[in-house]
Amino acid sequence: MESEAGLVERRVFGGPVELFLLRHGEAEQASAWTDAGRPLSGRGRESINEAARAMSLLGLQFELILSSPLVRAIETAEIVREKTGSRCEIPRTDALLPDSSLRKVYPSVASSLFLLDTPDTPRAGPLRVLLVGHQPLLGELCADLMGQEAAVSFGKGMLVHFELGEVPPRRSRLKEVYSLTRLLSLAEQGLP
Repeated sequence: MESEAGLVERRVFGGPVELFLLRHGEAEQASAWTDAGRPLSGRGRESINEAARAMSLLGLQFELILSSPLVRAIETAEIVREKTGSRCEIPRTDALLPDSSLRKVYPSVASSLFLLDTPDTPRAGPLRVLLVGHQPLLGELCADLMGQEAAVSFGKGMLVHFELGEVPPRRSRLKEVYSLTRLLSLAEQGLP
């Protein structure tokens, strides 16, 4: 039986696609906020600003940014869009909530990509898609894309880059893992 990821790739990904997974930055403590309303902390906002600057230095711009509807994820996505010069809306999807499932993520990404599909407008390079969300979902998604059972530990501000191939068969290749520390170091050095 074909996996959910394979089905989405076969239906949607007609050309090269680079998928990036980003966990939101550090958020304010839950005691003062509802979980859904927790914004980035001052430190979280600062670190995501610098991480996004590193993404810009790496030449990353996104054609699609999907975000969890939780405030800390939306703020993270907005900072990345601004700092990287990405010119896209940021649709919010419950499929990227912490307790969501892969069965919800892949169709959500697919439906968003269908809206971008413009066959009359050829792309010069791969389509870059950024998903901004939470643990444990991002760890499960990362594991699925790598073809393993055990979820991956996914730190705050961590960025993981996959190259998705055409199917069948389903192929995804892990290209790069950027911890928040590594992104901050790249931003400080001003070099990719």
